[in-house]
Amino acid sequence: MPEDQTFSATPGRIDHAAARFHRSVADLAGLLGVEATLREFVGNEHLDVRRNLIPGLRLNPEANPPELRPLVEEVVRIARAHPDGYIRHRVEIQVMA
Repeated sequence: MPEDQTFSATPGRIDHAAARFHRSVADLAGLLGVEATLREFVGNEHLDVRRNLIPGLRLNPEANPPELRPLVEEVVRIARAHPDGYIRHRVEIQVMA
């Protein structure tokens, strides 16, 4: 079965809408663009959103265009001060990548 297909509640049917809904966050980041993903992290305080976005972010400033570096720095600042341990841990991994 192709990766973008899942079975529906009806036996034998493939639910393509559900498969599209379950795209990975990395795919979403690619569709939205780097800047939009960084802005979503900054502007959306929902824990699950931030937890899902941070692994796909390039947080090494040199890995980003100069015009995005202030936004990257803001993401890093937010993540380092975040009350969630996973986000604080993950930001250090992403900065080194």
